[in-house]
Amino acid sequence: MDRRCPRKLKTLPKKPCERGRRKAVSMTSTRSNIEDIGDGECVWYINDVKYNYCFFSYMLDPKNYGNTMTLREISELFGTSINNIKLRETEAFENFNRHWQGFDV
Repeated sequence: MDRRCPRKLKTLPKKPCERGRRKAVSMTSTRSNIEDIGDGECVWYINDVKYNYCFFSYMLDPKNYGNTMTLREISELFGTSINNIKLRETEAFENFNRHWQGFDV
């Protein structure tokens, strides 16, 4: 699967990932932020039981290839605010620009 999986799964989860489920439950009950990862919770969780709360399951589903998502859909999937998504997007663009500065792209 992916080496970043905290459970070190060899294949995608066949049932809801307990670590992802725990994070999704804590996000909805406390309105915490995506950075507030508790013990036994997964940083790669998504808020969708259809994908067993697993980001990698979501990304590897061919139905998701090439689909455009709204900021609202992204924020719901990751259990965070639209403002937080915008902040992360800005940070990503700044890092990209800093990395590629001076290259003829």
